Formats: sequence, structure tokens, C-alpha cells
Amino acid sequence: MWEAVTAVATAATALIIAFTALVGAREVNHLRRATQLDGTLRIFDELSAPEVRQARQWVILELPLRMRDEKFRAEVAAAGLGDATVHIELVVLRTFEKLGTFIDHGLVDSDLTYDIYARTIIHTWESLLETGVIAEHRKDGAENLWSKYERLYQGAIDWTVRTRGGEGTAYLESVAKWRREAREVTLAK
Repeated sequence: MWEAVTAVATAATALIIAFTALVGAREVNHLRRATQLDGTLRIFDELSAPEVRQARQWVILELPLRMRDEKFRAEVAAAGLGDATVHIELVVLRTFEKLGTFIDHGLVDSDLTYDIYARTIIHTWESLLETGVIAEHRKDGAENLWSKYERLYQGAIDWTVRTRGGEGTAYLESVAKWRREAREVTLAK
């Protein structure tokens, strides 16, 4: 009889431990999601800050004009060592590189980020490519410079195509067309 009681008690203990482990795992998942949301909201605050918003706009509209200036272009080659008050593109590069790092480590939700910022990520990265900033920064053995931002950009493209279905490619083309038209207006000044 005592053996039966011991067996039942052992089984009950195992069930309680299993239940506790499941509840604990669920709570850890909730805590992880809450922490991730907090990190996401903090980086979104940074992306919404006037300095970063103005820098994003500057990269898309003003950088092409500034890259015509030989002195400015030569300074761009200094990559991340430049003065961010003059080389405003560094604000964008550093901000999105950090965001890409956070997403790579699961600290910021990628789908939420792309849902809100995919267009901005795409615009700014392509503007930095088209103006030659990325190529200048990646000279002389720095091929991986801004790689987290580049992965962020590719993630934004993939997310856009995935979530917009057949319209994803057309949407991306309209984004590129808008940027080209905005740039033409700026360059015509």
C-alpha cells in the first residue's frame, strides 16, 4: 500500500513540477516580449527625434546636392570619423546600424519595425548607395562597414514583398520613383 501512495505522490509531484515549468516558461516569454516592446518603443522614440527625422530627410533630398562638392565628397571618405554636424548622413548611418544590431539580437521586433519604418529604411539606404556614400565608406578594406544597416534594408525589402504580396514589387518601384523625383527637384534648385 505504501508503495502505491509513494507512486501516486511521485506522479503528482512530477505533474506539479511540469505545470510549474510550463507556467514559468510562459512568464519568461511574456517578460521577453515586454522587454522587446520596451526596446522597440525606445528606438522608435529615437527614430522620431527631430534630429534623426531631419537627418533622414537631408539624406534623401540634400545629400545628392552636397555630394557634388569635391571637399564634402573627400570628407565622406573618412567614413565614420566625420563630424556629424557637417556630415549629417552619419546620424542616419549610425542610427540604422544600431537598429539593425538590435534586430539581429532579437532586442527589437523586426516585423513591427518594418511595418512602421520599411519605407524610410529603403529610402535612406538607397539614397546613401546612389550618392556613393556607402562605396566611399567601404573602400580600403572596410567592406563590412554598415553591414547591419544593409541587412536591415534587405529585411525591409523582403518584408515589403512578403506582406504586400504581388503588389510588393510595384510598391518598391513607386518608392524609388518618388525618391528620384524628389531628388530631381532638389538638384534643379
